[in-house]
Amino acid sequence: MKDPPDDFCKSNRTGEGMHSLLENSVVLTNGETWKRQRRIIDPAFEGGILRETYLAIWEAAEAAATRLNQRAGDVEEMVYQVVSFLLAGHETSESALVWALYLMARFPEWEEKVAD
Repeated sequence: MKDPPDDFCKSNRTGEGMHSLLENSVVLTNGETWKRQRRIIDPAFEGGILRETYLAIWEAAEAAATRLNQRAGDVEEMVYQVVSFLLAGHETSESALVWALYLMARFPEWEEKVAD
């Protein structure tokens, strides 16, 4: 998220179907709320990828819960953030798969190598 986040606000339509599940999570919020939420979860994504597996995710979740509670957050907000993590993982995997399929369609020689 190198670009200024205020330049890419999410429309209200984005969350119409997901609001009951994600409510005030980083997936649907904008402005100062989104910036605060990103500061809370950014340490889990340093370097652009998760550095460790399950243990690191668990530790990051505990640290995020501690920070969230220190900032007058509540359990409900934390639930929304965890759901955001799950959806973000699916979206990332989906994007990578779609991109790979697109490249194979554009370059049949790559498709042949993958098939081998």
